[in-house]
Amino acid sequence: MRLWGLLTTTLMAVGSVYPGAASAIPHFANGASSTGWIDFEFQDGKRIFIPAKINGHETRVLLATGLPVSDIDKTFAVSIGLHKHQGPETPSQKSAETDGLIHGINIQIGNMTLQDTSASPVDFSPLSAHIGHDLPLLVGDDAFGHSSVDIDFAHHRISFSKPGSQPKPDGAIVLPITRVDDIPLVPVSIEDASPAQFELGIGNSSEALVYQS
Repeated sequence: MRLWGLLTTTLMAVGSVYPGAASAIPHFANGASSTGWIDFEFQDGKRIFIPAKINGHETRVLLATGLPVSDIDKTFAVSIGLHKHQGPETPSQKSAETDGLIHGINIQIGNMTLQDTSASPVDFSPLSAHIGHDLPLLVGDDAFGHSSVDIDFAHHRISFSKPGSQPKPDGAIVLPITRVDDIPLVPVSIEDASPAQFELGIGNSSEALVYQS
C-alpha cells in the first residue's frame, strides 16, 4: 500500500495539531480563522508544493512533516536578500550568526503568515535537479505545530486553520498523535495485527516503510 493511500483517509478527515512542536504561531489576516482551501501541486503523486510568499517573494514550497526547522535553499535565500547576519551586531544577532540558521523569514500561505521563522541553509540544487522541480524552501513543523491542517489528496487542495476552529467532519475518526524525538506518530494496524506506532510522514516520496519486526 502506498503511503499516500494511508494519509488520504487520515488527513482528509481530521486536522492535525502536533503537540510539543517548537514552531511559529500562525497569524490569519482580517480576523479569519482559516485559509480556506488552497490548491496545491501534487508532483508525481508524491510531493506537495504549495503556493507561498517568502518575505514577499512568490514561489512554491515543499511541505514536509517531522522537520523541526525548515530548510531554505542557499541560492534562493541570497536572491531575496536573506543572510545569516544583517544589520548592527547585538548579542542575539551574534548568536544567530553562529547557530547556522537564517532568521527573519516570513512565510505567507494564503491569508496565513508564519512570522519571523528560521531555516537551515541547504544547497538544494542536486535534489531539485533529481526531482525536476525548483525547491526554494522545505517547510516543516512551522506549518503544522500550531495549526489544524486538512489535506484533500483527491482534489489536490489543503487548508490551515486555528486549532479547534473547525467542526469535526461527519464520520471522522480521531487518532491520537504523539511525538518521539520530534517525529509525529499514530497507531496503525496492518493485516489485523495489534496497532503499532507509525510515523505520520509527508515529504518522503518512497513507498510506505515497514520494519521487518
